[in-house]
Amino acid sequence: MSALAPSDHIIDRHLEIEHDLRLLRELWHSFPDLRLGQLVVYFSRASDPKYLEDHALFSEIEQALTTATAGSPSQVSADGRRREKVT
Repeated sequence: MSALAPSDHIIDRHLEIEHDLRLLRELWHSFPDLRLGQLVVYFSRASDPKYLEDHALFSEIEQALTTATAGSPSQVSADGRRREKVT
């Protein structure tokens, strides 16, 4: 194992955290009426989000953002439930 391995891991983790924070920021701007906990619970789609791995949560968030930018007709209400957009 090289002497650089731990610092490489730390740098990779920092980059991953920055990426995840950008996704969370974009998501929260898309749903400003929701609180952070509501965002995590709603987009985790897990029965207990405490045990959810970061990559699984942010994969769901990335998918939601992709759907939202594609003009999806659904929205999320303030209580975290999905509702159809009234036209």
